[in-house]
Amino acid sequence: MAGGLGRNKFAVILNREWPPYDGETLFFALATSKPKFFSSGFMENDIVRIPADRYAFLPLDTILNLREIPRIRLQELAASVNLEIKGVLSDVDIAEVDDRLRKSILIEELILRRIR
Repeated sequence: MAGGLGRNKFAVILNREWPPYDGETLFFALATSKPKFFSSGFMENDIVRIPADRYAFLPLDTILNLREIPRIRLQELAASVNLEIKGVLSDVDIAEVDDRLRKSILIEELILRRIR
């Protein structure tokens, strides 16, 4: 998604069932290519690090932040004029995301049941 000023925002949809069982709620993790905030290692159990160029659409070191899981309505996302699907994470990266979420003590159990 275009984040303004020529920057892109990347997010990973986390729903286990597709389409979402309620037909509308998408849960996602935001990605950032600014790792300084995560450099202390304090949040290591709640993030997934993806090295630069593992994927053509992520040319920089990228962190998936699993500390908070935002949600959006499917209709809202579909109405976004600048939304592009860039790719799919590998099974290895998906497994790491699942592992982190399975161990999470920060995310509500109701949400975890829909994304783990």
